[in-house]
Amino acid sequence: MNETVNSFSVFLKQELQRRKNKNAGYSLRAFAKSLGLSSSFVSKVLNAKKNVSQETMMAIASRLSVDEDSLHDYLSQLPNFKLKNMEFETVAVDQFQYISDWHHFAILEAVSLTDFKADMKDQSKWFAERLSISEERASSAVQRLVRLGLLTTNDKGQVLGIQKNHTTIGGVPSSANREHERQLLQKAIEALEEVPVVDRSNSSMTMAIPMSRVKEAREKIIAFQREMSTFLQRKGKRDSVYQLSIAFFPLTKKMN
Repeated sequence: MNETVNSFSVFLKQELQRRKNKNAGYSLRAFAKSLGLSSSFVSKVLNAKKNVSQETMMAIASRLSVDEDSLHDYLSQLPNFKLKNMEFETVAVDQFQYISDWHHFAILEAVSLTDFKADMKDQSKWFAERLSISEERASSAVQRLVRLGLLTTNDKGQVLGIQKNHTTIGGVPSSANREHERQLLQKAIEALEEVPVVDRSNSSMTMAIPMSRVKEAREKIIAFQREMSTFLQRKGKRDSVYQLSIAFFPLTKKMN
C-alpha cells in the first residue's frame, strides 16, 4: 500500500476519532454514510487495505471540506496524477518591448511575496531592496506596469497585485526577446558566483539527437516550464522570486 493511501487513511482516522470524541455513539457506519460510501469500503481504507482513486479522494475531500493545499498533497502522490497547470496570458507584442528588462517581470512576481504590503509607505524602496536595483529604476518600472494595466492599484496609487499570470512565450519582437534573455543569462552567471549552491540549480546535458525532434522538444520544454511553475506556486508562503531558464541549442553546424 503506497504512502499516499496511508497518509490519507491517517487523516480519515483522525476525522472519525474527532467525531467520536464529540459523540461516543458515533459509528463507522454513520461516518461512511456521511462520505457517501459503504462501511466496508471505508473500513478497508482506514486500515490501508484499499486504494483510493482520484475521483473518490476528491469526493471525500469535498464532503469533509479539506483545504486545497492538503488535497493537493494527497493527490499529487497518486499514480498518474497531474496537477492542473496555471493559466497564462501572453504579453502583447506592443507591451513586451516596453517591459523587456528583467526587473519588470520580477516586480510582477514580487508583489505576491509575503513581506510585500499594499500599505507600505514606500513600495519603490522595497522593490529596489528586494531586487537589488535603484529606487529610480524600480519606481519607473512600477509606473510603466501600472500604465500597461499589468499591475492593479488602489485610490492612493499603491500597488495591490497583478492582473493575471503572464508569459513571454511566443509572438514577441526578436530584438526585445534577445535582450531579455541576454539579461537573464547574465543574472544566471552572477548567481553562479554569488548564490550558494544549496539555493540554486545549474546543470547541463550534451546529446546527439535527430533534428526532426527539435520542434517536439521545444513544446515539451514549454509544457515543463508551466508544470514546474504550477508545482512551485500552488502552495506555501512565497518568500523569494526565482528564475527558471532552460537553454536548448545546437553545438554543431549544419552540413550542406
